[in-house]
Amino acid sequence: MTINKAYTFFAQYYDEIMSTVPYAEWVDYLETLLKKIDYHPKTVLDLGCGTGNVAFLLAKRGYEVHGIDGSLDMVEVAMEKASAENGEISFNQDDFRKFRIKEPVDLVISLFDSLNYLLTEDDLNKAFQQVYDALTPHGYFIFDLNTIKRLNSIEEGNSAVEGEDYYCFWKDRVEPEGPYWKIELIFFVEQADGSLFREDEIHIERAYPISTVKELLQKSGFEDIDIFEGFTLNLGSEESERIYIIAKKGD
Repeated sequence: MTINKAYTFFAQYYDEIMSTVPYAEWVDYLETLLKKIDYHPKTVLDLGCGTGNVAFLLAKRGYEVHGIDGSLDMVEVAMEKASAENGEISFNQDDFRKFRIKEPVDLVISLFDSLNYLLTEDDLNKAFQQVYDALTPHGYFIFDLNTIKRLNSIEEGNSAVEGEDYYCFWKDRVEPEGPYWKIELIFFVEQADGSLFREDEIHIERAYPISTVKELLQKSGFEDIDIFEGFTLNLGSEESERIYIIAKKGD
């Protein structure tokens, strides 16, 4: 048994276990937000691209897309999929707090609470600064976050997923003082001789007050910050469970 960082062993089963995620609806909503601000980007960086599902959809809609993820294992899956589809999307593993890209992009996105994995305000601040530097003048940053209300409303408990040759036990734990959401994944994978191999993986998310997020964005130079309740055009607040934030690169 070994203990891994998030999205290592899980990567090879991610698309199967998360097959019900409505990626196309996410992209539809993203384009609704772009229409709302009357912005028409050509180049997009998907920060926290995972196995590339959103990136592939954006590419099919005509955007030039580059993907970055903190997990090398997830990036390798995305690259395999790109190769199979003869896709031209580039994927790279990099640290959200330190990443660099060759050319600035018109839009940076970060979805599926990827930034909740940054567990300190300093880490979040560093990521915002890197995003700012990665944008073209007056470019936009659009990202989502799980809110404090969302994390505090998660019910602790266990669930299980059974695949063709594996079992995955999913344990949810909440630490309100963060608040932190801790997910323990325990995989048992059937081997050729019928034995089971065990692999454990831990995921931790943290939620931040909206005021803190706005303050860090402004500190990095962003302006015209709008906050929406997830998948609506309603004003987002601490009573929302998921928020989408739009921030414009300042002068």
